[in-house]
Amino acid sequence: MSHSPETRQRMSLDHQKHSKRLLLSAATCLIWATSFASTAQTIELKVSHYLPPNHTINAELTRWAEELGVKSKGRLKVTVFPSGQMG
Repeated sequence: MSHSPETRQRMSLDHQKHSKRLLLSAATCLIWATSFASTAQTIELKVSHYLPPNHTINAELTRWAEELGVKSKGRLKVTVFPSGQMG
């Protein structure tokens, strides 16, 4: 069954909104975690999403996690769990 162009466009917009919410949630976690960055211990964050590992959002979250580790000099560790691995 194929969807009408209007339905496909609405589905695409819904997906974009969800992706933006996902990134906003991840950014909120980062802000929360960096507020504790003055401590000497490593801060570990887990980011879970429902998208497959080959999705661009997962690739961007993984790149971002690596960048955060470098910029925090290893004090912030972010692990990304795609495909709903955390439930």
